[in-house]
Amino acid sequence: MRILLTNDDGVESEGIHILARELRQVADLLMAVPLVEKSGTSHGITLGRPVEYKELDPRTGIPGYVVSGTPVDCVRLAHEVFEEPFDLVVSGINAGANVGLNVHYSGTVAAAMEAAFLGRMGLAVSISTRRPRHFETAAVLAADLARRMLERGEPLVLNLNVPDLPLGEVRGVRVTRTSTTEEETALGISENSQPKVDECDDTKYVLDSRALRAGFVSVTPLELDMTACDKLKTIQAWGWQGIGR
Repeated sequence: MRILLTNDDGVESEGIHILARELRQVADLLMAVPLVEKSGTSHGITLGRPVEYKELDPRTGIPGYVVSGTPVDCVRLAHEVFEEPFDLVVSGINAGANVGLNVHYSGTVAAAMEAAFLGRMGLAVSISTRRPRHFETAAVLAADLARRMLERGEPLVLNLNVPDLPLGEVRGVRVTRTSTTEEETALGISENSQPKVDECDDTKYVLDSRALRAGFVSVTPLELDMTACDKLKTIQAWGWQGIGR
């Protein structure tokens, strides 16, 4: 089994190197990382100019490449140019939560989703604050989840968000839904947010932002199909047949 590791914070990000140390204990590891920060690039790819790359500094002890393009470029290069087989794409650790509406803007999440385009599994990993103090917590939890994904082999893309807390202070794990409003999204990304123990209901799938703010790990399954299935019959009932019909 092999994991492809990337991020959108760039090769100098502390988070990706801490995560790499943990993932090396799970499976063979290959890195393809943007040269500079590419936050907010969503599913963007480089067009109209070549994507340049060079080998990762061998002192890391990990095979890989530093890439001039986006996180999605990194995944595609590993697949199409480097021809390096991999089973799971892990993207992160992003400094700052990727919950709610931020999922649509995130280069971290997009790299994990690109794995699904290629028929692979994907795991996006983020920690709740922009200036994290506990990257190790997210790395340990992400590695454990990656191990389970590889063991089960199900074609999943998971969005993992971890509170910036010592591992022993994390309240648990919640399987969550993605927030869909600015207000709900803000609950999980406020730099000064503190866990609120009354904001997480154990009896249902809570919103990702609320679980994270309450001090829980949030795990959200994502999918490629963006069809609004509950609206199909509504549109069909319009009876629209095109212009002049």
